[in-house]
Amino acid sequence: MWAWAASGVLIELAAILLPRAFGWSDLIDVGLARTLFSITLHAIVYFWLMPAYIAFYTLVPHAAGGRLYSDTMGRLTFIMFLVFSVPVGMHHLFADPEHGSGFKFLQSFLTFLVALPTLLTVFSICASLEIAGRLRGGRGLFGRIAALPWGEPMVLAVGLSLVMLGFGGFGGLINMSYAMNAMIHNTSWVTAHFHLIFGGAVVIMLSIGVEV
Repeated sequence: MWAWAASGVLIELAAILLPRAFGWSDLIDVGLARTLFSITLHAIVYFWLMPAYIAFYTLVPHAAGGRLYSDTMGRLTFIMFLVFSVPVGMHHLFADPEHGSGFKFLQSFLTFLVALPTLLTVFSICASLEIAGRLRGGRGLFGRIAALPWGEPMVLAVGLSLVMLGFGGFGGLINMSYAMNAMIHNTSWVTAHFHLIFGGAVVIMLSIGVEV
């Protein structure tokens, strides 16, 4: 995953930046450099997300006292992440004049595809927690929630992490829309989206996992 994600910035470094640094080239193709960097830019976030998703699918159902809702759904999610994660970084180029509208529409479509494994994960983990709540004797919508072992650090962490992931994922849907992206381009919306996903969902899961 790391090699796949880093391919864009490595090509940029070897083919554009180092030749300019050593004086072998007089110019830098800024548009090409930004495109190559964007290939890596967004994919690295999914590299960071992988440990959190592994904890979602392996540690959380056991800690909650239940079982994973669907092993097949978990496997499908990781395959989709690997296939769809790399091209989506170029949705950060919607405002760049170097790319045509057809290319930008394609990036919008690819970015939507990477939202699918996130939606599958939220559904699967919520279903797994519901199974645990039922096994613990919880009845009704709120009874099943109250029956979960919230004193268990991993269960509390995944609850907080899923809330952050939900808000961050919603922000990502705005980012991926060709029309709405123009409203939030170069604003704190993009920074907030990143912080909710990485500073929220990922860091909460990793810090609790290390503590456990």
